[in-house]
Amino acid sequence: MCQEECSRTWLLRKILEWIQIVCIVVCVILSLVVYWLRKTKVMNVAMWPITESILFGSILLYTSVILKIEIPTNTPMLCLFEPWTRELGFTLLYGGIILKIYRYRYIYFHVASCNVMYFHVGS
Repeated sequence: MCQEECSRTWLLRKILEWIQIVCIVVCVILSLVVYWLRKTKVMNVAMWPITESILFGSILLYTSVILKIEIPTNTPMLCLFEPWTRELGFTLLYGGIILKIYRYRYIYFHVASCNVMYFHVGS
């Protein structure tokens, strides 16, 4: 029964696998671009190490999907490896996003509130 179902969904699984591989390649290219531009002012403000961890977390999440697709045909070691890549990727990806949001929130509410603006009515 499982072999029939796996043979029918073979094309769909391969299409999804190739989409994940393309996304991994795009993340690796973006990671190289971020590393190449790390000394620019924009990347220093954007915290390039956290951007790299976000990209690495997304690569791990894409890898977990590939492992999930390939588990029926591979070893039990992949069954143990798949949850670890998913959880570690989730932690790195969303942890980095939360850190960036917290930093921008801190700058907006604390640094901007220290600068008191005076409005003059008339001349």
